[in-house]
Amino acid sequence: MKAAGGEFNLARVVNDLLTVGCASFAVEDELRLASQKALATGRRTLSRTDSKEQLVTWSGNGMWSGYQPLPEGDPQHIDMVERYEMPAAALKAALNPSGPALAPEGELHAALRAAHDRSIDLIGRLIATAAATRGHAEDKTRSLWLEDHESTTVVNYYPPLLLDPIAMKAHRDFGGLTIIFFEPGKAGALDIHDGNDWRAIPPDACACAIVGELLAGWLGCTPPLHRVRSTAVPRTSLVVFHQPAFDRTVRFKDGSLVNAGQHIAARQAEYNMLDGRYR
Repeated sequence: MKAAGGEFNLARVVNDLLTVGCASFAVEDELRLASQKALATGRRTLSRTDSKEQLVTWSGNGMWSGYQPLPEGDPQHIDMVERYEMPAAALKAALNPSGPALAPEGELHAALRAAHDRSIDLIGRLIATAAATRGHAEDKTRSLWLEDHESTTVVNYYPPLLLDPIAMKAHRDFGGLTIIFFEPGKAGALDIHDGNDWRAIPPDACACAIVGELLAGWLGCTPPLHRVRSTAVPRTSLVVFHQPAFDRTVRFKDGSLVNAGQHIAARQAEYNMLDGRYR
């Protein structure tokens, strides 16, 4: 898991994903510009009360979608993060020229959509290359992971905290492949567990890819445990969660069959229960 300076190296990133489940890397120009615009728009929206009041709030039921406010409670036990999350279908619908373009939600949707579309291109390249390395046929890889896939795009706002609790508790991602984009110089609050200890992502990293449980089971690698530490400096991250279509069945290397939708729904419910925000 190397620092993310210099050129994007596809082979090195895929090797890191297959060996340790995580890779930090440089971001190519179009994606870098789109992700940085989404980060800036997300920070501006989620750091201002008047902007947040105009956002559609998630009801607390079903798949995560919309604005999720900073929860109340003991920061030692709950995730200290505000987030705005939209499924890909909702992002596309929000950009319908005949529909309303409400600011700031319309501005945020547009920025997230641009970053999402370019991220999906990168995710497709990473999954296809990793699958070929493991001997999976190209057509089956495309059918399982890249056609009719589900994905969500999230902007996380971490407010400054004088203490240093965990802002997002240790967890493994549920689905396919996750891409996280960082503000310049602020990647170091993300920790990856290497099996023995916590290791921080290099602070100068532009982005990080993390293998989720479904993809890891299919590829025969390990989905890494990771967490986010709080700091005295506010931070924003942009996350694209890629998942296969919910009706797909994933065959793990050990021969077990896992329905994607059932797995993701169960793991989300488990995470909500652990966090306790919406009980």
